[in-house]
Amino acid sequence: MRLPPISPRRSFYIIVTAFTILTLTWYKDSSCMKFPEISDLEYAATSWQLLSLENGSVYFYGAYWDPRFEEPLVRILVYSDVSPLPKLYCQLWFPNDNEPQTELATPVYGWQTAWYGPVMGVNEPYILTCTCRRHPPEKEVAPVAVSVVTGPCGETSNVLNIQNAPFSKHINKRTGMSSHRNDSPIVVCLKWLHYRNDISTSLVEWLQLIKHFGADEVYIYILRIHPNLRKVLKYYVDQGFVVVTGFDHAPQVSGLKQSRSTRDFHDLRRELLPLNDCLYRNIMQHAWLLAIDLDEMIVPPANKTWSSMIERLIANTTNGQENKPLDALVFQNYFVIDGAQVDLEGPAKTRILSHTWRADAPSPPGSMEKSFVNTSSIIAMHNHQPLVCHEPCSVKYVDAAGPGRLLHFREKCSYNEKDCPELHDVVKDDTLGSWRQTVLEEIKHVLQILDLDPLE
Repeated sequence: MRLPPISPRRSFYIIVTAFTILTLTWYKDSSCMKFPEISDLEYAATSWQLLSLENGSVYFYGAYWDPRFEEPLVRILVYSDVSPLPKLYCQLWFPNDNEPQTELATPVYGWQTAWYGPVMGVNEPYILTCTCRRHPPEKEVAPVAVSVVTGPCGETSNVLNIQNAPFSKHINKRTGMSSHRNDSPIVVCLKWLHYRNDISTSLVEWLQLIKHFGADEVYIYILRIHPNLRKVLKYYVDQGFVVVTGFDHAPQVSGLKQSRSTRDFHDLRRELLPLNDCLYRNIMQHAWLLAIDLDEMIVPPANKTWSSMIERLIANTTNGQENKPLDALVFQNYFVIDGAQVDLEGPAKTRILSHTWRADAPSPPGSMEKSFVNTSSIIAMHNHQPLVCHEPCSVKYVDAAGPGRLLHFREKCSYNEKDCPELHDVVKDDTLGSWRQTVLEEIKHVLQILDLDPLE
């Protein structure tokens, strides 16, 4: 199979693969399991390695070290168009070992069966989970790489470096979080940017606000973006505030014909991969994760931060289980529609800061919600709430009175009807007023530095 052009992400994998090959210096030809050469690897797209099956494919994106629970685990983010998913095995490659340790992979379905899945011929998200506890008498160390095969002694066409693994450290009998975890408060995940038009002012506004609210880092995935957006992202990357990851979708090679509405519904599954990648890259770095879009903002009480808001919400929560952490804080959605604005409190190009007339009533329960999720317990992410937790998910629905409110800024009503409540049943909500002047000056400053069009 012809390999795709070299990309930064693929170059990184090649470097890691070469390093791992050099590390595994005592490979024996007598073993039935051979560490793959670079020429053995199959790529379906720039970011995706491939395992071909008789009736479909498995696409591999990334592997991650997960020490949060009783046993150390390796999690692998994959998509597959085969249903049911066949039995798969992890070949775990350890430092200075001559052959891998093979473990049966347990798939966690990254969607809901109640949402019409899995479907044969459609790429479905899974998180493959493999224990990586060493078999005696081997020392307890973390693996450096993992391959996925269809049999315990199968040849492999893929190898992934294991992100976050403590390669140089021995692992305790119970790998608790306390000795390794760096609980910086909050990471924000933006599923992807795919904008050919210039929305640089909106991106600067969004980033400056969440910086004031106390975000420690922002992970942004990009598909195709306007050159001015690249200038903005580089500015914040250089500050250490934004982490940018180039991204492409796993190919849908099935010949299954779908209507546009069905295709769009299946496309929702693709949004989950960057969110779960963001989760597993940060389980050791941040206590809370927020996945929101550029047209959304969870606004804390005036002059407060997200961290203080979360502390207040947790202090007022009793979930009936003293030793069980709260897995998510769920906020109801309030639309802020362009056509509902009676007046503007700032430049029209800064929609979040200038639009203050929101819907009086929130969206129906279960619709458009967003959550702060606890990274110590979540296994599978969704845009709105966690899908899978270590134990049954424990969530708190934030009361309409707050503290905090999710505002969703839209050009027009999301309903098909000519009229909708969000256009006429509105109230003035100027909670953002306490940040407005400061953030507007910051936006002007950033736009000037980057030689972008001014606000006015």
